[in-house]
Formats: sequence, structure tokens, C-alpha cells
Amino acid sequence: MYSAFTYQQKANKIISLSPGVIFYYNTITAPASGSISVQETNTKNWKPMLIQDLGQAILYNMSCGKASGVSVTAGGNPYTVTFTGAVPGQEYIIGIKYSPQNLVGQLVSGKPTSIYSWSTYFGNTYVPGSTTSIPVKPKK
Repeated sequence: MYSAFTYQQKANKIISLSPGVIFYYNTITAPASGSISVQETNTKNWKPMLIQDLGQAILYNMSCGKASGVSVTAGGNPYTVTFTGAVPGQEYIIGIKYSPQNLVGQLVSGKPTSIYSWSTYFGNTYVPGSTTSIPVKPKK
């Protein structure tokens, strides 16, 4: 398991990052009403890590099958992946594959580290314990 993304820079821009992807997983019980969303933030106000396509954001049932009747959208600022159509009270596993490649071209001054974090929300309410973070730092 990787403990950080590392980047190389040239002319004050990120030119490459490693590893190639990161996965966010979380087990939740769907709220009585409203959507389930995962918001991404970072400490340097850099570009977001994006999902490659909506097929990379899945709400699984507890049998590890793709939940039926669920739609997915992504975008905004902060970058948010939203699931609608979950059955209230049912348990699910959120699985989202993010790629750091959107950060290629990001302007950097010096050798900064930005901490990227992902958190689950029911509507606008944060789900306690749902945040995971990883630094994006210069390669040594």
C-alpha cells in the first residue's frame, strides 16, 4: 500500500505522479432521505483528482454486487461524487477509483505537499469516521 502520491516537477509544474490511482471505500447505511456523496478537498487548493468515468464510482450491495437503481454524478467545487437512489436503511459499500493525472500541469512553487482528503456526506451532513487522506508530495 502506498502512503503518499509522489510527483516530479519541471519549470514549476507537476509533470508526473505515482502511483497511478487510489481507491476510496466506505461502508455506510443509506440515510432515510437524500443523496450520498463523497467530497474531495486538498490543503493547497490544487486541482482535484478525478474519477476516469462514472463507471469508476460504484455503490455496492453487501453481497459485493453493483446496487440497482442507483445513479451517479460527479463534478463541482469541491469535487463531489454523488449517488442517488439508494434504499433508505440498506447497507452499502462505496467504491470510487480516483486518478491523480489531472494534477499534471499543476503550478507549484518550491516543493510543497498537499493533503488530499475524501469524506462521505448524507445530504449536507458529514458521516463521522468517513474521512481518509493521503499526501501528494515531491519525489525525493
